[in-house]
Amino acid sequence: MLEKVFEYLKNEGLVPERVDNRIRFKYQMFYFVIFGETDDERFLNITLPEIYEVNADNRIDALEAINTVNDGTKLVKLYIYDNEVWVGVEQLLDSTPDLGDIIPRTLRVLIDGRERFYKALKEL
Repeated sequence: MLEKVFEYLKNEGLVPERVDNRIRFKYQMFYFVIFGETDDERFLNITLPEIYEVNADNRIDALEAINTVNDGTKLVKLYIYDNEVWVGVEQLLDSTPDLGDIIPRTLRVLIDGRERFYKALKEL
């Protein structure tokens, strides 16, 4: 699946680059990472990484905002990885996925999840 996604992104002019078993690309001023899952060809994991730095002073607020978004949003899930908040979408695809439908919608959902996180954080 990773190769198909890479070709799709390339054909869309998004200039993907391979980094280990990942694809990195820029869309609407944001960098996204797609992780390759070698033992499940139909699994797609797209992330919007490092949207917010977490430290001892803001960790509780970050977790509260993450919980708010995760509870009220379809598909998108936020989590803390290496002291940064990441937004992710994990999907199981059928054998003939329409990447022209899946990828753009997923990117919009990830950007919306980021905005919802910042809104939830402001409301604390």
